[in-house]
Amino acid sequence: MVAVSLPSPADEATAQTCALCGLPARRAVTGVFDGQTLTFCCYACRHLYGLVAPQVACGVPAAVAIGRAGLDINAPCCRGVIHGDPAEAARNTLARLMLNAFLAMMVMVLSLALYSDFFFADWGESGQGVRGILQTMMMLFATPAVLMLALPILEDAVFHWQVYRRLTTNALIAAGSLAAYGVSVYATFTGQGHTYFETAVMTLLLVTLGRWLDARTQVESTRALDDLLARAPATARRLTPSGEEEVVAHDALHPGDRIRLRPGENFPVDGIVRGGEGSVDEATITGEATPAFKQPGDTVYAGTTNLDGSFVVEVTRTGEERVMGKLARLLDEARLHRAPIERLADRVAAWFVPLVIALAGGTFLFWTWQAGFERGLLNGLAVLLIACPCALGIATPLAIWTALGRAAREGIFIRDSLTLEKLSRVRRIFFDKTGTLTTGQPALAKVIAGEGVAPERLW
Repeated sequence: MVAVSLPSPADEATAQTCALCGLPARRAVTGVFDGQTLTFCCYACRHLYGLVAPQVACGVPAAVAIGRAGLDINAPCCRGVIHGDPAEAARNTLARLMLNAFLAMMVMVLSLALYSDFFFADWGESGQGVRGILQTMMMLFATPAVLMLALPILEDAVFHWQVYRRLTTNALIAAGSLAAYGVSVYATFTGQGHTYFETAVMTLLLVTLGRWLDARTQVESTRALDDLLARAPATARRLTPSGEEEVVAHDALHPGDRIRLRPGENFPVDGIVRGGEGSVDEATITGEATPAFKQPGDTVYAGTTNLDGSFVVEVTRTGEERVMGKLARLLDEARLHRAPIERLADRVAAWFVPLVIALAGGTFLFWTWQAGFERGLLNGLAVLLIACPCALGIATPLAIWTALGRAAREGIFIRDSLTLEKLSRVRRIFFDKTGTLTTGQPALAKVIAGEGVAPERLW
C-alpha cells in the first residue's frame, strides 16, 4: 500500500534525500512501503522503488535491480538513479570536456606538425629524432585525455554488459579509441609505424560533447515542470470556525477546509469559490491567456493566480489529486519510458556492434596473413574507428529531449516521447486562436491618419 503526499518545493538545505537515487527530495513525494514512510524526489522514483524494493531490501544496488526488473536503464529517470543528478552530471561533463578540449587542441597542433613532412623530411636521422619528440609530446597530452574521456564510456559499456549481457555502441567507441591509443603508444616506443593519438582523442571528445548536450537538454526539460510546481505556495491561510485566519502548510489542508486568497496570491489547492469574485489567470493549467472571471460556485485550480479579487475557497482536492499533481505524476512517470525510435536504435546497435567487431577481427586476420601483423592491425583498427556509431547513440535521444524541453519552455507539456513521435504523422492541427496563436492582449500596431492630419495628433 502506498500513501502519497503532494510534491512541494522545499528549501534545498533542509530537503530530505530520495530513498532510491539519493538526490535531494525537494519536491517531497512520500510513499509508505512495509509500514515505513519514505521520501522520494519525484513520482517516477517512487514508482521505480515499488518495483525494485524487494531486491534493494536484500542489498542489491538500485541500478542493478532496475536492470534485473526488465526496466529500460537508458530511460531518463533510470539514468538519473544510475548516474546521479543530471544537473551535476552536466556540470561535471562540461568541466571534463573543457579540460580535454585543450589537451585535444595540443594533440591536433602537434599532429599537424608531425604529418607536415616539410618540417623534417630531408633531415635524415635528425628528422627521425624530431618525429620521435613530436610523437612523445602527443602521447603526453593524449594520455590524460584518453583516460578521462574513455573511463565514463567504458563504465557504461561494462554496466550494460553486466545487466543485459549486451554490447552497446559505447563498447565499440571505447574499443576503437583505446585500440588507436594503444597502437600509437607502441609506435612511439618502437619508432615503427604511424601514431593515431588525434583520432583516439577527437573520437572520445566528440562523444563526450554529445553526452553533455544530452544531459543539458534533460535538465532543461525538467526545469519547466519544477517551475510549474513552484507556482503552488507552500502555505495557506486556513479559516477557523470562528472566522480567524491561521497559516498552515498546504499539505495540512483537507477537503472541506476553507482558505482565504488575496489579490496577487496563487492558489495552493483545487477548490470551489464560496465567497468573493474576481479574475484568475489559469494559463498554466488550461493554456487560456484571457483571465477567467470567478464567482461563488466556480472551480479554481492550484498554481493559478488570483489577479484582483479576494476569495474564500473550499478545498476539494489536495496533493496528487490536484490537477497540477496529476500533471506532474504523468510527466514524471513518462520519464520511465523511451520512444519506440530510441528502442529501435538500441536493437540496431545490439546487432551492429558484434557485427563490426567480427568484421574488424576478420580484417585483422586477413591482412595479417596477406601483409603482416602491422598492416593487419592498422586495417582492423580502421574498421573499428570508421564504424564508431557516435550519432546512433546520441542523435536520437538528443533530438527527443531537445524537443520536449523546448515545448515545455513554451508552456506545452508533452506527456511522453511516444506522443512526440506520433506527432510526426499528424497532418492537420486545429488551434484556438486567442491566447494560442495570439497573445490575447490587444496592442496598437499602426496609426493611419486621414489626409492632412498628422498621426501624432491622434494620440
